[in-house]
Amino acid sequence: MVQSRLGDIARAIELHRSRVFDAQRYRHANPDVPARDFAATLHFCRHGRIEQRVWNQSALGQWLAPHILRGAVRANAARGLLRRLETIPAADREARQAAVKAFCAEYALEFHEYLYHAHLHAQDYDAAYECLAHLSMSVAFLPYYRFARRHMKMDRLDRAFAHIRQELRRGADLGIEQLIAARDMAAALDYPDTDRVAFHQSLLGALARWPAPNMQARFRAMWQIGFPLVPGPGEPVDEILEALPADLRRKLDPAAVQLPASVEGYETILNLATLNGLKAVQRAVPLGAGFAHCVALDEVAAETCRLRVLGEGYWRQADFDPIQSSFLKAFKAASARAAGTFNHFYPVAATNIFDVRHSGQVPMPTLSYHSIASPDQRFLNFKESALPGYFKFDRQGFSGWEEAGGREPAAGVPAGQVEAAFAALRQQYVDSRVSKYEQPVGEVSGLPDRFVLAALQVPDDTVMSLASMTLDEWLGGLERACLAAGIGLVVKAHPLDRSTATADRLARLQAAGPHVFVSQAAIHQLLDRALAVVTVNSGVGIEALLHLKPVIALGASEYAAVAHQVTCVDELARTVEHVATEAPDADWVSRVKAFLYGYCRERSFTLERFPEQFDEMLAALKRGG
Repeated sequence: MVQSRLGDIARAIELHRSRVFDAQRYRHANPDVPARDFAATLHFCRHGRIEQRVWNQSALGQWLAPHILRGAVRANAARGLLRRLETIPAADREARQAAVKAFCAEYALEFHEYLYHAHLHAQDYDAAYECLAHLSMSVAFLPYYRFARRHMKMDRLDRAFAHIRQELRRGADLGIEQLIAARDMAAALDYPDTDRVAFHQSLLGALARWPAPNMQARFRAMWQIGFPLVPGPGEPVDEILEALPADLRRKLDPAAVQLPASVEGYETILNLATLNGLKAVQRAVPLGAGFAHCVALDEVAAETCRLRVLGEGYWRQADFDPIQSSFLKAFKAASARAAGTFNHFYPVAATNIFDVRHSGQVPMPTLSYHSIASPDQRFLNFKESALPGYFKFDRQGFSGWEEAGGREPAAGVPAGQVEAAFAALRQQYVDSRVSKYEQPVGEVSGLPDRFVLAALQVPDDTVMSLASMTLDEWLGGLERACLAAGIGLVVKAHPLDRSTATADRLARLQAAGPHVFVSQAAIHQLLDRALAVVTVNSGVGIEALLHLKPVIALGASEYAAVAHQVTCVDELARTVEHVATEAPDADWVSRVKAFLYGYCRERSFTLERFPEQFDEMLAALKRGG
């Protein structure tokens, strides 16, 4: 332990001397980090890396810091590269890349790894992804996993999975992030050419070698890779322990498990998900019943619904995170509702990779959170709505992947009913200033009288893979379009986006001219005054429709039927000119109100109310229609 702590201090000194690591950026993303720069750097070396914290560095820092920590590059060499780059204008991209390329050749580093981080920093995800093909799989493995999970790029995941399987076979010491990725990849690909039980044994064998700081950390790591162990009367703790690799079993004491309050009532579901990952014979259980009521899946398959059980973060964080608590409550409520259609439930640990369309999984009625599937896979996917308290459901997925996403607004509903529902939604969200994320009350008096609002999203949001243009392309085009139309542009970053990449981008955009403003005022304050909203497919689009403001969408979205869909900069310019000169007509207003009625009354559920369509979809899953 003492030697490890001294090693952390030595690494922190070297990283601090290199000037590559920006402690202020790390602190900005993690407010609990110590204020002094060296203490913050030491915190990263000692805790941040292991805890997989966001460290919020420049592209150069993100690339070079790990090489400094592993000793491949010394601090003085890194400072030399920084000094060289400081002499090259930022606009001279070729010269800057040539300097980095020469540095890579001198220190045996992969230049495409730097390019990967540079493209990622610019949010040019397609270019970043292509860089990975030039890298060794030991470097590209985790990026391939992240791209598959966040950007729906599954085409090279089989090669990444083959690499991690080989690493497990040779007994490599894998870090916790790699273990999580290995489990997620396996589930997403349905274990191709792999004995599922043997694979999980290898995975947990690697966990036994993982240098966990304490027993509780090792239990938490098991939860993170999909293997909860929930002790308690009537629960199959002995059977789970017996199924674990011997090296891991000897290190575990079930009495040491600190259970989150949120697992109460779901212990059997979690434990059975673990056993179904560790044993060849799969079992199902009636919802609400104890482990003693489990039966072999083959005996009750016709009456069974598969439950893709939410991961560790949802169970543990639900005790203190309101959003996670809401997700978990919705999962439990939807599961309980499914009990009216199915007699048994088959729990499996859900993968964090959302796209299961090419997984090869055998079609089976499945209740799943935040996933994308094909209709023939018999999934009912659900996810939180843009409006707090509502949860969307769909056979194919969420946002732009929804089967219902392109449908016209609800038809045949009496106009008075639609008007009453719209008035109630306005009162609940607009008048009460309620939004999904906590909103600061900012100053709006300095903003122009006429402006378009650009609502940004979290940079690596999964739905951003549906964008028709890169962020820099459409923001630049929007700035020019607003200038030509004689109106202002107000840009708001996502409330959860603490990235310096976004802060740098907004600073550059604001320098374009006095017609550009950056604001973090509350979203309803901005929507009150905006002429229109421009976004890729953010939930702000739904809030804008509640304000009866036109939405310009730059990617497939759940509100495509009532939005201006734009695919290029020229279309964006024409649409901005249109919303700047023409007010929304009465027909569009009627269609928006009808859309919102269908969105909340027919395509969503709350914890207290499930629409008929939810039950109808469950019944269709059961009969295979």
